[in-house]
Amino acid sequence: MSVQDSLGAARRAWDRLWDHGKTIEKQKEKTKASKKTIRRRKRDKQPIQYQQTQMNGANMDRDDVEFFGDEQQHKRDNIFRVGFHNIFNLPEDRRTSKSRQLVDYIAKKGYDCFLMAEIGLNWQKIGTNDRWFERIWGKLKTSRSIFAHNVTELSDTQLHQPGGVGIIASEDVTHRVTATGKDPTGLGRWCWIHLQGRNGIRVRTVTVYRPCDTPGAKTTYQQQNRYLRRHRSEFKPREALYEDLYTACSEWLAAGDQLIVGIDANEDVRTGQTSAFFNTLGMHEAILKRHKTSPPATQNRNTRRQPIDGLFVTPGLHAIAAGYEAFGVGCPSDHRILWADFTYASAFGFDSTPMTRPETRRLNTKDPRMVEKYVQEVRKALVTTGIAKRLFALEVKSDQVGWNYDFQAEYDDIQILQLKMRKLIEYKLRKLRMGGVPWSPKLQTYRTEIELWAMILRKRKGIKVSNTRIRRFMRKSGIWDAFSYHQDGVEVKLAEAHKKYRVAKKNAAVWRDDFMVSLAEARAKRNKTSTEKELKLLRRVTNQKTQARNVKRMLKKLGQNATTKLYYTSNGTRVECTDKSTMENACIAENTSRFSQAETTPPMTEPLVSEIGYLADTEAAESILAGNYEIPSDLDPYAALLIRELRMPDSIRADPCIMSHVTTDDHMQGWRKQKETISADPDGLSFSHYKAGATEDLIAQFDATLRSLPYQHGFTPAAWLPMTDVEILKKAGVYDVEKMRTILLMNAEFNMNNKKLGRDMMNHAEKHGALAREQYGSRRNHQCILAALNKRLTMDLLRQTRRAGALCANDAKSCYDRIVHSIATLCMRRLGIHKNPIRSMFATLQNASHKIRTAYGVSDKTYGPGRDPPLQGIGQGNGAGPAGWAVISTPLINMMRTAGFGFSLLTAVTVSVVSFVCYAFVDDTDLVHTAKDVTTRGDVILTKMQSALDHWEGGLKATGGALVPEKSYWYLIDFIWTGETWRYATETDIPGDVSINNIDDSGREILRRYEADVAKETLGIFLAMDGNNKEETHHLRKKAEAFADCIRTGFLSREDATYALHRTIMKTLEYPMVATTMDKAQWDFIMAPVLEATLPRMGYFRKFPRDVVYAPEELCGIGITHPWHNQHLSQLKVVLQETSLPSITGDLIRASFEQLRLEIGLPDRSDQWPWPIVKHIATECWLTDLLQYAEQQDIYVEDTLPVLRSYRAQDQYLMAAFMANGYRKKQLQTLNECRKVLQVTTLAEISSADGVYIEPWAWLGTGNSKPLNSYQWPRPAPLERRHWLLWQQAIRKSFLQVLRTSEHKLRQPLGEWDHDIRKQWNCFHCVNDDRIYHREDAGWRVFSQHPSRVQRLRSLRFVRTNLVVKELPANVHMATTTSIPTGIKITGTCTAPNPLARPTEAPPATMEEALASVAEADKWAIESSHITDNGNSLAAAILRGDARAVSDGSFKNSMGTSSSILFHSCSTDPNRIVSVNAVPGNPNEQSAYRSELAGISGSLAITAAVCRIHDINEGSITLGLDGRQALLAAAGDWPLNPARPDFDLITDIRAKVKRLPVRVKWKWVEGHQDDDQSSHLDEWAKANILVDNIAKAFWNHLNHSDHVPTPHRLGDEAWAIHFRGKKLNRMDKSTIYKAITEPTVKDYWGRRGHLQADDIPNIDWDLIGLAFRSLTTAKKRRVTKHSAGHFGCGTKMLLWKFQDHSECPRCPELAEDPQHILSCPSPAARTCWNAAVTSLEGWMVKHHTMPALTKAIIRSLKAWRTPPIRPLHRSTTNRYGLQRALLDQNSIGWYNFLMGKVSVRWQAVQHKYFEWLKRRNTGKAWVQALIQKIWEISWSMWDNRNDIRLNTITPANRRAIADLNHQIRAEFDLGTEGVGHRDHHWFVKPLSHVLEFDKEHKAQWLASVDLARYRFTYRAEFAASSISQQRETMEAWLGQLTNT
Repeated sequence: MSVQDSLGAARRAWDRLWDHGKTIEKQKEKTKASKKTIRRRKRDKQPIQYQQTQMNGANMDRDDVEFFGDEQQHKRDNIFRVGFHNIFNLPEDRRTSKSRQLVDYIAKKGYDCFLMAEIGLNWQKIGTNDRWFERIWGKLKTSRSIFAHNVTELSDTQLHQPGGVGIIASEDVTHRVTATGKDPTGLGRWCWIHLQGRNGIRVRTVTVYRPCDTPGAKTTYQQQNRYLRRHRSEFKPREALYEDLYTACSEWLAAGDQLIVGIDANEDVRTGQTSAFFNTLGMHEAILKRHKTSPPATQNRNTRRQPIDGLFVTPGLHAIAAGYEAFGVGCPSDHRILWADFTYASAFGFDSTPMTRPETRRLNTKDPRMVEKYVQEVRKALVTTGIAKRLFALEVKSDQVGWNYDFQAEYDDIQILQLKMRKLIEYKLRKLRMGGVPWSPKLQTYRTEIELWAMILRKRKGIKVSNTRIRRFMRKSGIWDAFSYHQDGVEVKLAEAHKKYRVAKKNAAVWRDDFMVSLAEARAKRNKTSTEKELKLLRRVTNQKTQARNVKRMLKKLGQNATTKLYYTSNGTRVECTDKSTMENACIAENTSRFSQAETTPPMTEPLVSEIGYLADTEAAESILAGNYEIPSDLDPYAALLIRELRMPDSIRADPCIMSHVTTDDHMQGWRKQKETISADPDGLSFSHYKAGATEDLIAQFDATLRSLPYQHGFTPAAWLPMTDVEILKKAGVYDVEKMRTILLMNAEFNMNNKKLGRDMMNHAEKHGALAREQYGSRRNHQCILAALNKRLTMDLLRQTRRAGALCANDAKSCYDRIVHSIATLCMRRLGIHKNPIRSMFATLQNASHKIRTAYGVSDKTYGPGRDPPLQGIGQGNGAGPAGWAVISTPLINMMRTAGFGFSLLTAVTVSVVSFVCYAFVDDTDLVHTAKDVTTRGDVILTKMQSALDHWEGGLKATGGALVPEKSYWYLIDFIWTGETWRYATETDIPGDVSINNIDDSGREILRRYEADVAKETLGIFLAMDGNNKEETHHLRKKAEAFADCIRTGFLSREDATYALHRTIMKTLEYPMVATTMDKAQWDFIMAPVLEATLPRMGYFRKFPRDVVYAPEELCGIGITHPWHNQHLSQLKVVLQETSLPSITGDLIRASFEQLRLEIGLPDRSDQWPWPIVKHIATECWLTDLLQYAEQQDIYVEDTLPVLRSYRAQDQYLMAAFMANGYRKKQLQTLNECRKVLQVTTLAEISSADGVYIEPWAWLGTGNSKPLNSYQWPRPAPLERRHWLLWQQAIRKSFLQVLRTSEHKLRQPLGEWDHDIRKQWNCFHCVNDDRIYHREDAGWRVFSQHPSRVQRLRSLRFVRTNLVVKELPANVHMATTTSIPTGIKITGTCTAPNPLARPTEAPPATMEEALASVAEADKWAIESSHITDNGNSLAAAILRGDARAVSDGSFKNSMGTSSSILFHSCSTDPNRIVSVNAVPGNPNEQSAYRSELAGISGSLAITAAVCRIHDINEGSITLGLDGRQALLAAAGDWPLNPARPDFDLITDIRAKVKRLPVRVKWKWVEGHQDDDQSSHLDEWAKANILVDNIAKAFWNHLNHSDHVPTPHRLGDEAWAIHFRGKKLNRMDKSTIYKAITEPTVKDYWGRRGHLQADDIPNIDWDLIGLAFRSLTTAKKRRVTKHSAGHFGCGTKMLLWKFQDHSECPRCPELAEDPQHILSCPSPAARTCWNAAVTSLEGWMVKHHTMPALTKAIIRSLKAWRTPPIRPLHRSTTNRYGLQRALLDQNSIGWYNFLMGKVSVRWQAVQHKYFEWLKRRNTGKAWVQALIQKIWEISWSMWDNRNDIRLNTITPANRRAIADLNHQIRAEFDLGTEGVGHRDHHWFVKPLSHVLEFDKEHKAQWLASVDLARYRFTYRAEFAASSISQQRETMEAWLGQLTNT
């Protein structure tokens, strides 16, 4: 019989039992005793012991309150424990004891699944901090839970909602959870969790609540009844539940699931419908089947001893232990807890090893008290045991005689001893506290007392307890007489202790705060800060951790990280592993295979393996490094190429090797930067030990020595050999072990040595430029996204130049795991690293003993040691891993470069070389190869790409690596002219493939080829070769939608939602921005789901005005940066950063910019290009998108690239002339293509030498073989005649005379040629010998004149001769010629300009002349100077090396000056040089720091002048200043962040230091030493005091002359950004974004506040922003919402359909708008207003406000509520401009004043008053505080309004209640008429009782009655319709009879 047949039979049986059950119920109703009989029984009832009948009929006594069945024991291994409990309403507050008791009980008893019923909460209205996740945090935080409650009546439901169910699955089974679900009707009747076992065995646990038939509209029964009636169901709720549940259970059983159903049936589960229901499904009650005795009641009000709760299971599940807990166990409830234990084998099909939890660190290095205690104990132990002395002695011996095996044995013994000792000290350090109650030492005393009495009680009961432990607890608690109590007394004491603890828990949070204060004090002492600062930091960190945890939970990223299952493939079959042993075996097999993959590669096979060994410690290895290794003839050819690249560079060979030991300082500094949470091998010490030990000198020296000895001598300590492999998922949900990532947990000391090795190696390589510039991984200031941007820019350049190329994205298989140690050693030693640290690392890896860690603990099995050949790979988790691959990839990339592969191009204008091989970020590498010129086609590149790929694959194999064909793909790029434009060539146009070897070398596999418009993911971003953003837009939209789904259901608080937005999705969207060119519409499309979901969670309306959403906080906006602006501002930052560096990105940006400039043919700055016109002729690319944005926002990118030159006077640019003559779009494109074919930019290039005629070749479009310019032009288009006709038309219209002639004469002849043009000219005419001299190679080809009678110059013809001369004759003219059949003829000549005629300036002879001759951009540095001996003394001092320069700056009131003094040994020497300058820059960018930098500029300017006039090319000068940070910035060489303040000045200073011919030294001078009269002042201090005084004096001088600082370009500054006409000193995105959005936002606020355009500038926006930013997040939200008018006032609530009216709750106003909130005339509002205004007045008086000002503001505010407002009170004084300020505020409006929009004049008025009072207060600070005080008025009024709305009966509420009462009375008037008999109970209670219900209860009562009447009517209509149909049928039948 099939499953369907069985289920069908079961269904029929169930129907019969269902009918039978209803019949029994009816019989029971008939036999019910009368009420009188029941009362008599109650009266006569006597107290008796409960008696019940056993199954066999015997009577027995039993205490019903105790447990029933098995006594629950500690859960054993391989047990699946399930519990069920009707918890009888969970409290709303998570901190209540009931919640804690429930969670504690579940965790303590070890339930795998705990089923709950009648939870009684509406989870959608529960606060974030009281949600279930917060209740279980600390106990069950990695569990999985699901809850269900009625969601069909949310609008009429409060926090408490009867009913509801839930399940929690503990972390032991969460990995088995495959799905969760709940009642599909939304009634919350059941929910379930599905658990996966092995071999197809699955378990589904279900919790069900079946309500009893109880009256009352709020009850669960009536909730469900209303739902059923709305859906016209004839079932009662109890029947309907079984009906729907039966359908679900049948589906689950048919799917093969085992079921465990916990149910509160509200009837005896042994009989009736419940028993029949489960019998039909073939299920049994697990507890009653195990225990045949009659059970007690499971509900404490059940006097008939009926179990109404049950655990029902399918036949395959048999409980090995089960029972009922006693009443009160767990959490307070009227139901017992039911539980059952099942074997893992029966539940999941196998026996499972219990999961082990990783040990929690006891040592917390963030607590200085704990660290201090730890280091004291460790230091004491090191000294007393003598192991420190032994180790230091060992170090001395090893330095004297070298290392040997005896020393290593001693070392290992010391290592093991200290390890055991420190672990023991940590164990005794503290007891772990991870409960839900905030821990503090004070609360711990109460817990200690409970534990003490519990131990004493166990001892009194005869249970064995440690006396030592009891005494320890007696000492901690101070209870010394505990042993004197007997058992009864102990029980009393234990109860008292529990009671005291429950009381104490109420103060837990306060005590925790006290504890944090104590911790803050300790941290302040350690960090030398204040307690307040540390306490604030601690609280902020705690809040951030909570927020981060909540956000992770919301994103479903919080859970079990350990491996709980995996799959492996055996003989093509995928096998699942879920137990400890098989998982470990699978991991060992996989990892052994993984780390031995390289065994067949060249370095691991002959001949190399014999030549260089496994550790490259042979003579052959030394020969390879020396570059004289004789490569074996049978060696793999690509391995041979790689070996040639392993030669040590000469610069590194000449530099001493890095020291191979670990100093104590290096050790302490290294550990100070480490995070203690980083995992290490569990056999060793955790990071916490070393981090704490690094704070104490002896321990740090001891630990540093332990690290240094193996690092120095190259051996492997025994303690370093154990390693633990941890498998983690590469991709979520993929558990195949072959596709998982293996992380090696190594000994912490070993890994720190590896980190040091990697760090030192990278630093040394960077110092010598020995790393491939293409490698962006593991390098400072090399961002991953820049590698992606490089790919984007490369494709742009190919598109701009129409150049062919190919790109191959190849995936290296298990790159870190395949690294061959010998090759890695050679690569590292190639960089000058000593061999011993390298040997120590790789020897340890080769001899390591690997264990496997899964969720079930660390394996006993190991693999690795003793293997030959040894395992390879550097190991993921190795501190040297990323650096190691960067070092290994460098010879690989160099090999490709040597072979001639890669991208190579000459820039368009400067003709500079840009070349690189690939795009690499660690092991992600994409190869690129492009044509060397624009004429090479794609089919040639295809062949080259195959060769490049072969080289790369071969080189990678020579390191142990291999490529994965399945993950590799490629593009072929070329371009085809369509006749109108260029398009990408497709595979149809250029067919062809490339291939690579399979991993197993079984053959070659063709790689997938994609077209240029297909985007593939690279480094986290989807890039298409043609630059389209479609796929990336779609990808980010999916990310946004996923985030929106999470936050919509995540129940975050408003603050957490704000945190989640800014820290997660906005960061996700921000990452690719640097490389994308998405437009505003695309970003709006991406952001739409984010804002729709997040704004409501943040407390805003989802349609909140986007102008305010994207406004910065300084403008009272929400502070979300619009991604479109962020994208381009980030790109501008990259431009500024990379163009100041010699990076690939910078080269590509410059190349693209030059190509763009040549392409459009315009000379001007990019901001002066007419972009609406230019965009049609510019190739779409990253740069054009950025420049168009910049033009829209009035941003100018000032570059340092040369512009397109002109060649002679009156020269014109062709494209500018065409645009001026009206050519646009398609025509302009065609003309530009013609120009690019001719390779010209100006009119002079296509004109004759005399500047009179257009050259024939230029007119006809035949081209010029030798253009005048040297630009690198893109591929020319094969244009047709129609294109050249348009060209001729444009030339004629733009330049030629109106009279048409065949000679094409210019309208305006051109002027003289530039002086340097002669050396570029190719053709000259000698008048003396009538010859033409044409440049040919290194000489001049002679053309002689053809005899002719024609004397006209343009008619003369010349023929080619065989004569070539090396030098030109003296008297020659520049000539232009054209070819004719017999030779050439002249088209024009002119006199050649004489280059020597250009005037030259004489070199300066004096310092004054030298300073005057510097570039204009550098003259600011020396505004005034005092020079005595023309710098002779200083010049001599520079040559001697004792020259000194001291500078200082002065800054005040947005203006800065600086002064410098240069001298040789004495600052008072008369031959010193003193100078001053005014600091350039915008006033708001001035600072003391910038003034210090300006002083350095002055010193460098003087130094450069001295070196110039005295011709100095060697020597040194020492620059001193008292600004330490300015000194470090100027002296540094690290790449600067463009967002750094004074980026321009620091860049300029660094460039000038490099250009100086002498060495610059730096010295910090302590400032203001003259303040200490007793101190001796040296020359440096005296000079510092002098320049400080001079700078101040110069500042005073400038201040009196009304000097205003102005920004301008600096001489050696790199590219710069100008915004709205002013150069910026840095790229501050937030400042620019604020300025960009400011007009839009202010316009919105103006429209919102009904302001005139003239009023907006009069508002003090700056101080509003300062006041706003200092508010809390909640207050910011209030200000924004109230200012925007989008908050819950009446009109908005009506608009948003949250209520059906807009009335004011305080007064009869029918339309409550935002302004009415403040102007409401109700008495309550008036009282609140007066109190708020009085408070404001008191504040103003207290803060010394000008009395007239106080009076004016208070009077105006009061007048605003009682209009009309008088413009100006006659008594108002005009002192300090008060009247003008008041008039301005009147114009702005006083409602706007209350919204914080204050007049900008208030500040000046109050500031002048403060000055009059001679107080140091400022008007600025006063206005800022005033604004916040004003906001408090609106908040007070809003709170008052809400308090009345919520706590009093408002008119709207009164009307709503009256309406409900009217409806109720109407229903009572109708009575039971029209209501079925079963619904008469709604009218049992009198009308007066129903009218006392609350509002929600009344609404539910009415809904129930309304549905009852509807049901009655519907049934009547249905019955009538049925009778009518029967009558019609009968009539039809009778008619048929009649007819027959």
